[in-house]
Amino acid sequence: MFRWVFRGILAFLVLQLVLLGLILWDGHWDRSFQPDAIVVLGAPLKSDGSVNSYLEQRLQKAEEIFREFPSATLVVSGENGPRGNEAHAMANQLRRYHVPNKKIVEDPGGNTTFLTARNVTKLARTKQWESLLLVSQGFHLSRSKLAFWRSGFKEIGHVAAANPVGFDYRLLGRELLAYNWYLLRQDFVKN
Repeated sequence: MFRWVFRGILAFLVLQLVLLGLILWDGHWDRSFQPDAIVVLGAPLKSDGSVNSYLEQRLQKAEEIFREFPSATLVVSGENGPRGNEAHAMANQLRRYHVPNKKIVEDPGGNTTFLTARNVTKLARTKQWESLLLVSQGFHLSRSKLAFWRSGFKEIGHVAAANPVGFDYRLLGRELLAYNWYLLRQDFVKN
């Protein structure tokens, strides 16, 4: 009996290491194409309400992609929390980069990656978008793609923004746990 329990635990740990490797690999290979919308995922604001270094990198990458695909709509999604409205702060930053206001859509209800996927999926139905390009740091992209895929999107690309603090093992641990949780969740919106 002990042997089977030990083998089961060992197999689970090996599977998690493989999954972690796939998360790392997947997040660092950009998959870019002409999207209907470019979705920039949020991150907490600084205490003064301005965008943090993670968001700054994501927004710079989104602006770069938008210049390549100017017919796409830029969707900024984030929490409306105690430090301010992430989506609004992100939209303001994109305006400073001279992105036309009419090309920016704010989703202030994206408190989590799951909620961003759910909200953007609903928006995409009304706008008849069929393809999305996600922008975040590499460690976050596999889970983000999973959330959108589970919400019904089949054509999902992604582009990794630079990681402003280098390699952070804590974020990888969080992503591994969250990825497993997103695999098990049953409450995704379907097309």
